[in-house]
Amino acid sequence: MVKVYFESKHHADLVAEFDTEELYNLCRPSLVAEASKHRMIVTESIDNDDFDLKEFSDWILDGNVVKNGEENYREQSTQWNVQFTFEQLKDFYINEFGND
Repeated sequence: MVKVYFESKHHADLVAEFDTEELYNLCRPSLVAEASKHRMIVTESIDNDDFDLKEFSDWILDGNVVKNGEENYREQSTQWNVQFTFEQLKDFYINEFGND
């Protein structure tokens, strides 16, 4: 199950749920476009015991990440030198901080 949120600096709204990642991936471009209209980003929660979406979102909102363009993010511990897609940013977070 994939839960999809539109997220701003102040809140997140659950906007969709998908039974499979494949279906979500097909719909993601439209979701990103719609979120952008509202000056929000798309985040998702995938049923996976190794990932805590709330902690990840809190980490982003605490100023650790800046968004540069539609799907480009930079992270502060890399001294803002590394550009990530959202999926790469999630993988970076999991590798660096795990799910304590």
